[in-house]
Amino acid sequence: MRPENALSLLLIVLGAFFLPMISRRLRIPSAVGEILYGMILGEHFLGLISQDDFIRFFAEKCLPIK
Repeated sequence: MRPENALSLLLIVLGAFFLPMISRRLRIPSAVGEILYGMILGEHFLGLISQDDFIRFFAEKCLPIK
């Protein structure tokens, strides 16, 4: 695992854990908080999480949308 992938995975896991609590304190739906978190950390704002093969694998295989 490359260091960039480890950082991306760490940020995603931390966000999934803490964002419901933070959203509750801000009185916004947790889904809105998660979307904003993804937008802030994504390629178009801070660029901390990029869409590489590792992230694409988890998006397609581990979290299937039915």
